[in-house]
Amino acid sequence: MSRKLNTNTPYLPTSHAELLINWLVSQGYSQTLLLENTSLSMEELNRCCTLITPTQLRQLILNARRITNDPSLGLKFGEHIGRNAMGILGLACKTSRTYEEALKVFVQYFCLRNPMLELSFSQSNREFSIAFYNRGCPEDILDYIYQVFTTAIYHFFSDISNGKVFPIGIGLTIDTLGPWEPSMPSCKLELETKLNYINFDTQYLGQSLVTSESAVHMQLMETLQIVSTSRSEASNLTTKVRQYLIESDIEDFDLTHVASELAMSPRNLSRGLKKVGTSFSQIKDEVRIVKVKQMILENQSNVREVSVKMGFDDTSKFRKAFKRWVGISLNEYLCSLRNRAYIDYNQETNVHIYEEKH
Repeated sequence: MSRKLNTNTPYLPTSHAELLINWLVSQGYSQTLLLENTSLSMEELNRCCTLITPTQLRQLILNARRITNDPSLGLKFGEHIGRNAMGILGLACKTSRTYEEALKVFVQYFCLRNPMLELSFSQSNREFSIAFYNRGCPEDILDYIYQVFTTAIYHFFSDISNGKVFPIGIGLTIDTLGPWEPSMPSCKLELETKLNYINFDTQYLGQSLVTSESAVHMQLMETLQIVSTSRSEASNLTTKVRQYLIESDIEDFDLTHVASELAMSPRNLSRGLKKVGTSFSQIKDEVRIVKVKQMILENQSNVREVSVKMGFDDTSKFRKAFKRWVGISLNEYLCSLRNRAYIDYNQETNVHIYEEKH
């Protein structure tokens, strides 16, 4: 599957949920099981402006690993991305003047697309290095993200250079990468190193790309910069609000309280959210949906307990609120869990979770 050129999606699609899902569905895996407990729908994910939280990404990856039972899933997905799914970012890399410039584009937008990791550059006489720093990425998906990035970057650059430019060393602080061996004849893999790094020989990185087109590259980079800046600014405030609510108790779901915690006035917080096409009430409802589904999963036999945790002293009121939030009754939802059936709640409620409107 080739990813279509789209100026609204300039980021490296390594963690694009819809790309991972479509790739696995094409191999016969269930879309329903992949989306389980993520509160996401394919309708949302196919929209160019949809963002997902680190929690949702983690759940999706855990689902993918569970149903494939493949410890090397990241390696295989990274190879798929490097060969087939670079989109507009791939064009920006290919039209760069040199391999080094292309690498910087690659890493810059990988960082924007993967906020759980921080990457940096260093350069010596013979080596150009990219180092990874963990920014709170859960341990159970760290190896997956490293695998995706290293194999994606390897295959992409080996393909555009006809195999002439290879990483001369990849180091990962991961216990195991699984039994599957990707086609990396010149790529040395080292485990148990102090840094997570990937090194390239600088004698190759200064060479010009055959596909270099400076005018096209400048236009692509301008587009990428405009969209990525807009995306970054827009997502920053909504992400802060959403993350605070996810980590807070229900009684703290108050505009004034959240604004105070973010060192803002309630008016400025409301205005800031309105600028990016959302509102505090919308984000609050989105987080409520996530929280109530998680609580029910953990306490299926005790609706009363879930009701109290959600701030209701009357179970009947909670049931009415649940149907308003989710779009189906609590009994229908519990039945779907028992039958492991997937229901697209967002289509029924028309709640577009984490979609930014411009």
